[in-house]
Amino acid sequence: EYALREDKKGNFFASNLVEGLDAKDILKEFEMTQAYNSRCKNKFLRFEIGIDPQDEKKLSRTDLYAICQKFSRYMGLRENQWIACTHKDTDNLHIHFIANRIDLNNKVYDTEFVSNKASKVAERIAREMGLTIANEVHKQKEHKKQNASPQRLLIKTELQRIAYSELKNKHANPNDFLNALQCKHSVKIEAMKNKQDKVYGLRFHYKGETFKASEIGREFG
Repeated sequence: EYALREDKKGNFFASNLVEGLDAKDILKEFEMTQAYNSRCKNKFLRFEIGIDPQDEKKLSRTDLYAICQKFSRYMGLRENQWIACTHKDTDNLHIHFIANRIDLNNKVYDTEFVSNKASKVAERIAREMGLTIANEVHKQKEHKKQNASPQRLLIKTELQRIAYSELKNKHANPNDFLNALQCKHSVKIEAMKNKQDKVYGLRFHYKGETFKASEIGREFG
């Protein structure tokens, strides 16, 4: 219902193995397939495909359809029911892609690392269609940010000197190393966590600047 709300929906709609056009009819079709697998609890997949503003004007409805078809194929969803539609409720065009996790063969789609897979698929599609690649834009912005301020570079160099000097002290374990940074050098340590509350990296806060641990050195990442 959210995806197909008239006040949000753009002028593009696509579907796979679905006959209905409104939320209730589409849901019924999804549920007919899901009925054959009662063990799966999370039965829907939802992706949001962003379009860079500089690409928006040159994309036709045919191009948007091609994006959805490629996304379906590369993600392994050709045997799954799905719908896709554009939204116009933000400044940037984006596509909502909602799929049935149960395919027509009663197989449950494996969602392990699905976000990483979707990101790689999006990059592949962008390269094939000559579109802006989000990861490269992000890297360019990060590079500009990291090198914009001479003061930031000085602080980063100082933090690298501190971190590597403590590394040479051969602490018994990582916690001792981190405690030394905090207690001796006033470096604040922030753990970055995913949705499962698992730590996947660290940030160092020092003298008003924030750095990913990997920016300071690969060893710390």
